[in-house]
Amino acid sequence: MNITFSGLHDTHLEPYQIVNLQKLAEQEAGKLEHGVHNGNLVLHVKEYSKDGKKHKYSITMKLEYPGQLITSTQEDWDVVTAVRKTFNNAKNAVNKKFRK
Repeated sequence: MNITFSGLHDTHLEPYQIVNLQKLAEQEAGKLEHGVHNGNLVLHVKEYSKDGKKHKYSITMKLEYPGQLITSTQEDWDVVTAVRKTFNNAKNAVNKKFRK
């Protein structure tokens, strides 16, 4: 599965956090690949409240596979939690598509 990140370098994340985020996305995408083959995954990371000490993150995911498009968005104060929640929402959407 091809994973593309956008907006990742516009955030105030440290380099080790970016690497951890990419590894987490690869792990979670592997779980999604069981239900979806030949898919493209786009993760858009957006950071809110850039002036203060705490930052809120919004993760928008687009999962494209032949004949289908699934989008999922989640916000959280922790970027790792936001990514996990986004992937969980996408897994639920994929399960709904294939239950029919």
